[in-house]
Amino acid sequence: FEECSGRGEEPRCRGVVIYPIYFMVTFVFIWGNMVCVNTAHVMNCGVFGQWYYGKAVQPMKSLANAVSKNFGSVCFGSFIVATLRLVRLILGFIANKSQQEGNQAAACIAKIMLCCLTCFQKCVEFLNKNAYIDVAVHSNNFCTAAKNSFEFVMNAGVAVAALNGACTVIQV
Repeated sequence: FEECSGRGEEPRCRGVVIYPIYFMVTFVFIWGNMVCVNTAHVMNCGVFGQWYYGKAVQPMKSLANAVSKNFGSVCFGSFIVATLRLVRLILGFIANKSQQEGNQAAACIAKIMLCCLTCFQKCVEFLNKNAYIDVAVHSNNFCTAAKNSFEFVMNAGVAVAALNGACTVIQV
């Protein structure tokens, strides 16, 4: 405990206490951001679903559904993506620290893991986006909606890829 007492020079144990707090604050920020973005996405999908099925378009009803009965699904899906993003940040931190310290093997392993995790994260985000459509339109829970969207993507993969490609071109 002597080196953590704070007498004299900067205590060496400070990073041990501070890093978990940084990670927790970062996680809460990422999760909160994802919840806001995905709540808006679920609301927009609900409005579009009302229009598509010939019902009266009521944006406030879609917002109310997104922040009430569908909010647990929004939070759960956002939690999954936020966790993956935090792990990516940690792996990036490890890769940078390892490279600064001259440990090329650890930096290479961390970068390989980072690449694999990024690919996995993109797949999860794609499935989340489609699961939120099912949540908004059919009011399914997140796990059921994710299963339904996975089955849909597997059965209609070419059409989904073409539609997503067209949407990407339009967004640019």
